[in-house]
Amino acid sequence: MFALPKEFESLFLHCFGQEAWNEYLEQFHKPPAKGFRVSTLKGAIPSVINSLLADPVPWTKEMEGFYIHQDLHLGRDPLHATGYYYLQEPSAMAPVPVLAPVPGERVLDLCAAPGGKTTQIAQRMRNEGILIANEPNRERCAILAENLERLGVTNATVTQLDPDELRDTYPAYFDAILVDAPCSGEGMFRKDDDAIRMWQREQLSAYALRQSSILHAAIAMLRPGGRLVYSTCTLNPIENEAVCATLLRDQPTLSLSPIQLPGARAGLTAERFTKLAKLIPELQAVASSFSEPLPALERTIRIMPQAGYAEGHFVAKFALDGNPSYQKTNTTGYSQKKRGNSLRASRMPSGFAQQKQFAAFANETFVDHVTWIDDLYRRDFISSPNVLFAASHRPLPSRNVLRPGLPLLETKHHHITPHHALALATKPENLRAPVCFSYGDTRIIAYLSGEVISQEGPDGWTVVFLEHLPLGWVKRVKNQLKNHYPKGLRRAYSFEI
Repeated sequence: MFALPKEFESLFLHCFGQEAWNEYLEQFHKPPAKGFRVSTLKGAIPSVINSLLADPVPWTKEMEGFYIHQDLHLGRDPLHATGYYYLQEPSAMAPVPVLAPVPGERVLDLCAAPGGKTTQIAQRMRNEGILIANEPNRERCAILAENLERLGVTNATVTQLDPDELRDTYPAYFDAILVDAPCSGEGMFRKDDDAIRMWQREQLSAYALRQSSILHAAIAMLRPGGRLVYSTCTLNPIENEAVCATLLRDQPTLSLSPIQLPGARAGLTAERFTKLAKLIPELQAVASSFSEPLPALERTIRIMPQAGYAEGHFVAKFALDGNPSYQKTNTTGYSQKKRGNSLRASRMPSGFAQQKQFAAFANETFVDHVTWIDDLYRRDFISSPNVLFAASHRPLPSRNVLRPGLPLLETKHHHITPHHALALATKPENLRAPVCFSYGDTRIIAYLSGEVISQEGPDGWTVVFLEHLPLGWVKRVKNQLKNHYPKGLRRAYSFEI
């Protein structure tokens, strides 16, 4: 483990004092907190994981987030492949309960990869409403889309855009926005040596500038009466309270909402912020820009590592009472090189032929009148070069829409096959001839490694399930289950629980 930077120690002592530093050091040398979140989109809880549900994360819903105290490799277990749970550091589960999304809303996760908070939002929305998951980094976008598919999210659109570009499509559009911004990562020092190694005191103001520009773009997409949650996994006030104060200064119709979260510490008071400004130049620059008293920054919260609950996180919740003040922001350095629109010329059938192609497959594979399948026909069908989607919503940005909705079919070697995401969104009762195995059945391990397995039944496409949890497609031919589990996901799994 890397030694903590001396400048970090000095900044921490200024902000939180010697007693807090001693408590922090005591926790720093203990193992990091680990947790997982159950996907409520997947139905009933498999009895095999009951032993892991003894210690809930206090700021999550009932039967949602739990601590992991056992020495288990849950990422290797087949249940992980079903998307029934998501491995997530406990403090990272805090921002979404503060945002409190509900079914039917329009919600934006502006800095969404790798998808932990996006999937938690989708669970709270019960896959109902509009969910935009944006990630400017294309490589991280692929991870985001994979996690959305694995956890059975069907109402999300994935975009890869600079926040300013997204704002042009969705002015004053969203009911709720989450900005889990890029930051210096001080809250993750105990679990991430790279965060310690890369930390530099002089970079904190650059992070704060980037965070402010992202927030200004986000506010322009929030409807009057909407709410925005800003979160970081860092501890210093330069990236936290100072960024919030700057946003409130520039947006007169914005206010901080109080947050109640078990185990959290209130943010700095205006008085404390002003005193620290005499010691920290970045805070002085913010404090001196106010002609009136500073806002109620103590309405923000921190989850401190020394509390023993988790690693470190900061959360603030804003309410927009009127129209936001428009500012042209500069998020240069946040977005990647611009790329063309991903929804370009397609090798999929077009127009009515698309719906006809999917309808023929669905009639052969699914039982009649599956509600969520019937709902797909009320959506627009959109083609990328190789994939047919049921669009989550309109309008869409003019370019860099990587996943405009639920993927239905894809072309492989000039053959049209069902998409893996469609399998992970279904249930055994939806299919004419599902293949269901119990936890511990070695055929599950064989399937996930790409092997052909045998089971009697009618020829055609169907899904392999671990109990009631979907794993992926097979095509049964003469009682042989031809394996269509994606090659990029195949690896050695083992039953860990």
